[in-house]
Amino acid sequence: MLMNFTFFLPPEKEAEDIVAFLDAKCAEINALSADIQSEIDTLEAYKRSVITEAVTKGLDKNVPMKDSGIEWIGTIPETWEIGRVKDYYQLQTGFTPSTEIAEYYDDENGYDWVSIADMNDRSRYIVSTKAKISQKYIDIKHPSCSPKGSLLYSFKLSVGKVAFLDNDMYTNEAVASFLPCSYGLLGFLYYSSMFIEENANINIYGAKILNQDLIKNAYVPFPPIADQKKIVVFLDKKCAEIDFIIAQKQEQLAVLADYKKSVIYEYVTGKKEVPVT
Repeated sequence: MLMNFTFFLPPEKEAEDIVAFLDAKCAEINALSADIQSEIDTLEAYKRSVITEAVTKGLDKNVPMKDSGIEWIGTIPETWEIGRVKDYYQLQTGFTPSTEIAEYYDDENGYDWVSIADMNDRSRYIVSTKAKISQKYIDIKHPSCSPKGSLLYSFKLSVGKVAFLDNDMYTNEAVASFLPCSYGLLGFLYYSSMFIEENANINIYGAKILNQDLIKNAYVPFPPIADQKKIVVFLDKKCAEIDFIIAQKQEQLAVLADYKKSVIYEYVTGKKEVPVT
């Protein structure tokens, strides 16, 4: 197929001019893209620092502090607690039916089944899923369903993604569900879940590995409910502002990528000629 591919072949001197022009032009575009990506990285780091500060130090800078006893959490307000995830939240993990049994899957009439592919940074809510589980599998296996409002946490392959369920759904084996409860806000855990990764093991390839026990025994800060509510409101607003700026810069990157493609296309197809200098 490659040997039979048809392409444009201008005279050698013209081809050299096009290559030189596109090298320079693409270098300019790449430099602009690199600057914008650097700005995005800075904003992402700033967002994480804002979250870390709020979920470990609170919003009142004048309250007495105490040592949390956990190195990566540091000092916390005196009225806060530090405990394991299982001390405050109810957790369940999902399942993955055998792919060799086609009847276990039903993408048209089945039930929503969340995988990591359904969890992305653009939305904190999962409304529907790409794959679905059949009624037959549910009747045979009776798997646990995660109720609406549950906070999902990815702990295999891609560790640390979080999202809320907009409806009752099932999840696969790489996704854990924190179930709604009356004694702790999942909205606060949405932000403080970053500390769960600190309890992960590292495999020989340097990748983080978590399982249900490691998640349950991870230490997290736990403020009084009143403080949790204030922090969630603050972070929702602050992170939305940062995310809006990041989204604008990501759109700029997309525009530059399209522009680069169009420039290359126009000159390698002869639609435009290299300017004479």
